[in-house]
This record gives sequence, C-alpha cells and structure tokens, in this order.
Amino acid sequence: MGLHISLPFARRHAAAAHAAAARGKPPRATLEFLDADGAPVGRPLRPLVPAPSPIEVPNGAGGMDWRRPDPHLSLTASAVPARAVSVRARSGDTILAEAPLTDAATPAPAPHEDRRVFNGAGKWTLLLVSELFGDAARFFAFAAHLDSYIRGQAPFSRPGAGDMLRVEALFWPSPAKGLFKTRPKGRLVTGDNKLVNRFVDKAGATGRLTIVLVDMGVRGGAGGAPGRPAWVTIASAPGEQWEAVALHELGHSFGLADEYANRDQPTPEPRPLEPNVSASSDPARAPWAALVTPGHPGRPTCPAGVDPPVPLGVVGTFEGARYKARGRYRPTAECLMQRTDRPFCAVCQQVIADVLAAAA
Repeated sequence: MGLHISLPFARRHAAAAHAAAARGKPPRATLEFLDADGAPVGRPLRPLVPAPSPIEVPNGAGGMDWRRPDPHLSLTASAVPARAVSVRARSGDTILAEAPLTDAATPAPAPHEDRRVFNGAGKWTLLLVSELFGDAARFFAFAAHLDSYIRGQAPFSRPGAGDMLRVEALFWPSPAKGLFKTRPKGRLVTGDNKLVNRFVDKAGATGRLTIVLVDMGVRGGAGGAPGRPAWVTIASAPGEQWEAVALHELGHSFGLADEYANRDQPTPEPRPLEPNVSASSDPARAPWAALVTPGHPGRPTCPAGVDPPVPLGVVGTFEGARYKARGRYRPTAECLMQRTDRPFCAVCQQVIADVLAAAA
C-alpha cells in the first residue's frame, strides 16, 4: 500500500519552478529519501511541482480576502527504503523542503470509520470530511448542526429545493497533528488537498463539493474549487458564523460568483459570466432581468461607492462584483456571495433552485 508523502514548501519556490519551466512542460521536483547521515538512499521520485494558486479566506468582518498559501508536494510512495529517516525535495539546486519521515509520511488512506447521511434521497451531495476530530459523535453533531442550518436558509428551506440536497459526513479519527497536514496561518486554515481527495476516493464517496470541517478554535478556512476541497473551522467570530462561510462555499458549487471587489484577485472571467454577474449596467439586460424590482430604473441601479445603497432586497444592477469595483454588476446591494453575514439574495436563491430542479 505504501505511504503518502506530504511536504509543504514555500510558494516562491513553486512560482520560480513554474517560471523556469519550458512552455507546456510542467516542472518536476526530485524527492529523495535520506539516511541518518543525510545521504540519499533508494531511487528518487519525480513528482510534479504544484502551481501556487490564490485561495479565498474569511476576513473576520463578514467579508472575504484572498491569500496565496504554501503548496504541498503530495504523492504516494509505493516503497520507502528501510534506512530512510528523512525526505528532501529539490528543484534543481534549490531545496524546496526537508522533513523527518515521521512528519512527512502518513499511512495510505484507510476506509472511513463511520459515516452519516442526511436526506439520502437527495440528488445534490455535499461531502463533509472530519479533521482534528478524535470523536465520531462530536463530528456528527457538528455535521447535523450544519445540515440543519443549511436547510433553514432560503432556498433550501423550501421543500422543493431542500428535498434535493443530500449531505454525507465521513469520519476518520484524527491523530493529534491531524490527518491532512492542516495548519493555521492567520485566518488561512488549509492542508493537503490531494490527500483529502485520496481519503474521499477511498470512501467511495462523490459530491458536488467537499468541505473539510476542522475542529479548531481558530476562526478561518479556505475556499474550494473544482477538484479542491473547501476548509471551514467550527469556530465563529463576531459578525461571522462558521456555518455561513460553509454556505457561501456551497453557493460556489451551484455556479455562483463572488460579488465583492478585490484587486488582488485577477481571476480570468468565464464566458458567459456567472448567473449572478452582469457586464451591463442596464437591469433589463442582466441575466436576472425577470426578477428586477419595478420602480428603480437607474442604469446602474446603484453605482460603486454610493453609501448607503438603495433599500435591501431591491433587485437591479449594483456596481462592483466578481472582484472588480467597476464595470461588473451584482443583483442586490448585499448577498451571501458578497458577505457572509447576509442571506442569499433572490437571484442567487433562484439560481440554486433552478440547478436543483434540473438535477431532479
């Protein structure tokens, strides 16, 4: 079965390796096993160097920031030399990381110890994975609480939508240091995403989104993406509920974009734009034109920088969305996709309901 090797290393080294690589040829690191004298033993491995990528992080004021975490060199070693006591990764002459084998290696993923399914008849699955939980009952209590919280928020509070949501919670007991190399760095709390995916695969589970629930008293987490789990700690802070952060991440799994401005996040835009973002200031030309509130004919309904905006709940075109302060428009003044101390707006609720209906 072998071991799983996980080595976090500085993102600047990952960026340098990718910058130096030939176009179209992903860079590879050299991973060596070392004996007690620091000499290489056995055959080296040649894993791909992961590209550093920005991640959404809750900022403590109901909003979101972006951080660039240190990536993990993450791979399975089918065999480890008997004399190996440490492991080292390098890119050319640059040492990426070095650690005792006892810190870098974990046993290959085992089948989950226990699972709970909430609304097994649902077609849209949210996976919850335990991290730093030593007790199954405690983990499942938090999973049940999150399931109840989600089903209390529109549109999931409506029978048609709520009936389509299935939540599956997977428990593995964590050692003191955790299963997934999870580390807090301010409000950025994340770990080895590839290792999480291996555990989920071992459980035979599939979902539209995986959230790693972290039993940690630090308020934080990290956003998910296709093929990458989201991370949410079970601690809240004034003006910020951990459950709402999880719900924000769930919104992304339905194709919803972030509605806040952030100049540090130059994400390439899809074509067409997400259903809660418009490039037109004209409400009649927005994807949500059928939901626009009558009597607010402005183009846009509210430009960027106007405070206070028009009354909450008004649907129109509000400047500032998808990380841009100008030229992109969101449906309402405030929404969960803009800040986590607000509910989903009417437009985002409709998008989620439509996606769930199509999955029926």
